[in-house]
Amino acid sequence: MRMAQQNQISNLKAISKISYVSVLTIFTFLLSAPASAQKTELLDTKLSALQQLDNDYGITTAREIKSLYSDIQPMLCVSQGKWSRYGETSPELVDFDISSVPLLYNDNELYANVRMVRIHITQPADFQQQIDLSRMVGFGALKYVCFLISFDSCQTGADSKTCVPEKVNKMIVNAAGKSWMYLAAVEIPE
Repeated sequence: MRMAQQNQISNLKAISKISYVSVLTIFTFLLSAPASAQKTELLDTKLSALQQLDNDYGITTAREIKSLYSDIQPMLCVSQGKWSRYGETSPELVDFDISSVPLLYNDNELYANVRMVRIHITQPADFQQQIDLSRMVGFGALKYVCFLISFDSCQTGADSKTCVPEKVNKMIVNAAGKSWMYLAAVEIPE
């Protein structure tokens, strides 16, 4: 009888250790999950935050983003699956319309030095497109994925940019392991 009780106590200790380890593992996973999730930020807000860091990283990164986004760069433009290349050197920017997103998944040698991909969102249906970052294998130098929205996507009036990051986040899949910065800019033509 005493031997049976000792076996039961031993079994209970083993089960409690397994349960404790399982609970601890799940708890650790849940705590780390939000920290590893990608987060899209509005371009203007991110640039402002970087400049306020008042250090070399912030200033350099803000300058690089501004330059890639607005200055003339060697670039590829892809619209409706058709390529146009501008500049003599290797492209640093790739401009895509939403219908050409599947071409991002090609292992194209022209993608090797690209530091920013800019994806144009021109209508509400474009937010339904999913972009699988794990399939973007050709972008060895990529740092920034920028979504350019050219319509009032929030339809809330004065502060029409507030819903954009959340909508863009829903488009992005398989961001784990990618250290890219996700940006969104709203530029509504007048």
